[in-house]
Amino acid sequence: MSGLGSHQEQEQTASSSHVIPPPSSTVEAYLLLEAARADRQVCLTRKTLALQIIHRNTLTLQYNRLLLEKVQDELSTADQFIGHVWLTIRKSGHPVAFEYAMREDYSHHMESSPHDTSSYVPSSVLDVELD
Repeated sequence: MSGLGSHQEQEQTASSSHVIPPPSSTVEAYLLLEAARADRQVCLTRKTLALQIIHRNTLTLQYNRLLLEKVQDELSTADQFIGHVWLTIRKSGHPVAFEYAMREDYSHHMESSPHDTSSYVPSSVLDVELD
């Protein structure tokens, strides 16, 4: 078995079935009891850590939920804008000219010289001049 639960079960089983010899002195008795208390403190610390991780994850989840709501609002606004653009184009009577869309990657033509405009090829649909 793997996971946190099985690890705890193994520790609990080991500590409950562990044979503890009776102390032969007051010092041994004290150290034995303090070691058991220290083991308990380790368990308590692990529990506190697990609860803190849960708390952090809950806060992170709430934050991500807020981000999601914000992005959904932005997406809705973008969808409305696209609809507005389509309506404006339709009202203008001009069809959308897909032939102006880039069909080839012209970035290799721009590698010659950035100041040499004699062989300029548009890098965007927006750079195309229409008649």
